[in-house]
Amino acid sequence: MQRLLVGLVAGLAFTLCPSGSTAQQSAQAEPAAQPAPAPPAPQAYDAGTVRFLTTSEQTGGRFAVVELAEQGGYLAPPHRHEHMDESFHVLDGVLRVTMAGATVDHGPGAFVVIPRGVVHSQGSADDRPVRVVMTMVPGGFEAFFAGRVELARHTRRGEPGFEDGMWKLLRENERWIQPGAAEE
Repeated sequence: MQRLLVGLVAGLAFTLCPSGSTAQQSAQAEPAAQPAPAPPAPQAYDAGTVRFLTTSEQTGGRFAVVELAEQGGYLAPPHRHEHMDESFHVLDGVLRVTMAGATVDHGPGAFVVIPRGVVHSQGSADDRPVRVVMTMVPGGFEAFFAGRVELARHTRRGEPGFEDGMWKLLRENERWIQPGAAEE
């Protein structure tokens, strides 16, 4: 994404060159583009891995972007976000989303928007992993995933203490995530 933006900016700089200047002159006048920094390493949590691409801290709370790779067969329980809109761009696998009484499977390239307040569930549609880029507006909910990473360092799903740890994490993030009945 960053390389795409650099390319677009470079193209714009060329387009805006004064008449009579050449691409060679324009390229010499512009500083060389710096290579994009390496993306952060994925961190494991109970349902897969998460990479924090842009945090709410970096955007003044306006939004956050994470890459999730969720295990095959994992579906989040029905829930809602009263104070946040979220979207998923499917990179690999098939994302199953249930909302408004309908279940739809979304393959690579699909873009799914879940407005705030809508009860939904999402995850892998089959036994294969699904990888998505998730955007949260406003940001803040990424703290929930950071908490899941921390919980996974000590306790695995199904082990004693995991369920208590998840309930604690849900209470700490109740501004961002609330349970929802499947039929809502």
